[in-house]
Amino acid sequence: MHQKLKWIIPIGIVLILLFVVLVTANRNAPTTETTPTASPTVEVTPTASPTVAATPTASPTAKATPTAEAAATQTPAAKADTKMPYVLNLFQNTPLDVSKYQGKALYLNFFTGWCYYCMQEMPDIKKLYETYDPSQVEIILIHVWSGENADDSAAVVEQYGLQDLTLVEDDQMALANLIGLTGYPTSLFIDKDGYLNAYQPGQLTYDAMAAALDKMGISKRDANIAEEGAAPEATAATGAQT
Repeated sequence: MHQKLKWIIPIGIVLILLFVVLVTANRNAPTTETTPTASPTVEVTPTASPTVAATPTASPTAKATPTAEAAATQTPAAKADTKMPYVLNLFQNTPLDVSKYQGKALYLNFFTGWCYYCMQEMPDIKKLYETYDPSQVEIILIHVWSGENADDSAAVVEQYGLQDLTLVEDDQMALANLIGLTGYPTSLFIDKDGYLNAYQPGQLTYDAMAAALDKMGISKRDANIAEEGAAPEATAATGAQT
């Protein structure tokens, strides 16, 4: 028994010494403490949400400009002799389809049923229609819905016998706004080439209307009839001479 204790005690001492050594080693181990490597702060310089200098993408309006310029260049220049502008292209997307009257002069008369001076013009406009060649000029009555509707224009047509004239209902006042209408009646004369010849606010007499058509070179019905009647006579006379 005494001999067993003799071996056990040294072994125990050795184990205790080993334990002390291990503990001491752990305490002195370089405290690398993994200092959470502070996720290498590389200061992530907020990548400034890749501003890539925003290369102003040329704010899409740059594409619209060429279109506007193209439209402008397609509009004929003003006539050199009168300085009057080309106006037929202005009527696109309005109640007045001027494409139907290519090659003809136009007389546009803006009116309302409640306008006294407009009604004073109606007999003269009818006379103008009956006097001038309808193959050369289109007389168009434009009824502006200024507190009115189609019933009012129908009453005017019936009262003054204007059934043969062209009537356009400007129910949204698009045409009135287009020309900058300031009062009633207002007359526009457009020549055969599509250029504005005259813009006349206020009541016109028959003579003033006729003078405007004469200025645009519009022939009268009687003149055409006379020319057609004179041709056979000239042929007959020629035949007699031979």
